[in-house]
Amino acid sequence: VLFRSAAAEVILNNNPSYMEVKNLLLSIGELPQEMNKYMLSVVADILHFELPASKLIRQVLKDVRVHNYDRFSKTGSSSAYSGYMTRDSDIASTYSLDILYSGSGILRRSNMDIFILNEKTELHANQVVIEAQGLESLIAATADRKS
Repeated sequence: VLFRSAAAEVILNNNPSYMEVKNLLLSIGELPQEMNKYMLSVVADILHFELPASKLIRQVLKDVRVHNYDRFSKTGSSSAYSGYMTRDSDIASTYSLDILYSGSGILRRSNMDIFILNEKTELHANQVVIEAQGLESLIAATADRKS
């Protein structure tokens, strides 16, 4: 599951093709519950902040096979947020926070990145990652299936 989320992030941040975006969006609903919710949150975040992939995502969402209630009404606690910490005419600082829970509701992965950007350069200033796998056994829950 973690590899899928990392792969989706790489694809969405590197000029994806129409079919790559469509396949990612079609995979929502076929993943474990929390991963579905996380991917929906990532897509919503991209659309909200008008990130480079947002125009293509909006284009793909015109297809009713991709954009339908069954696919986009998933429940769960996982989420993704991003935004500006500061923004000026010559420099900006952004953050992104991804939180992925297991199906039993235990934190599986949390990732926070801070970037500093100007007209010519992007600096990945800070990254904090917390990974916690195998904690389901502490509450007698079943671990998510591997994807």
